[in-house]
Amino acid sequence: MPESQPRHPAMKHLQTLRLIQDVARAGSIRRAAEDLNITSSALNRRIQQFEAEFGAQIFERIPRGVRLNPAGELLMHHIRVQITDLDRVRGQVSDLSGTRRGHVSIACSQALNPIFLPTQIARYRADHPGVTFSVRVRDRAAAEHELGTFSSDLALVFEPLYLVDFEVLKAIPSPSAR
Repeated sequence: MPESQPRHPAMKHLQTLRLIQDVARAGSIRRAAEDLNITSSALNRRIQQFEAEFGAQIFERIPRGVRLNPAGELLMHHIRVQITDLDRVRGQVSDLSGTRRGHVSIACSQALNPIFLPTQIARYRADHPGVTFSVRVRDRAAAEHELGTFSSDLALVFEPLYLVDFEVLKAIPSPSAR
């Protein structure tokens, strides 16, 4: 195989999807390029190459940057699903070797963050040091939105708003309700 071709074309595709996700999050190619420590012209070329291959523009160019157009919104949903699925498969592969690895992003209400959550994360990491966590404090609507858009893997909230949209994994009565 020639040196100029990537060894794993699917992984280069995944990298492009992550770049698109970063641009959408930043709302600007220039800002995303700064965050990624690459030139904005290189990032712009990569997006234009993807759009040409994809057959549609995904960003609307606006005076202060870019925003996803309807095709881009559809693509962003696909990107989030694909990245989530790939992370899940990577975790399953790690489980096969007996070593659990990965990253878990949690959106939770402020009441759970100071005591409960750090204790639970520490207990889990004692058994699985290869797993990392990020915790974002959100109100219940924002936490549920992040879960629905795959921005978070897990949402811990009091009195969920949209029970019909989600599968509740565990419900625990509060100590005062017992």
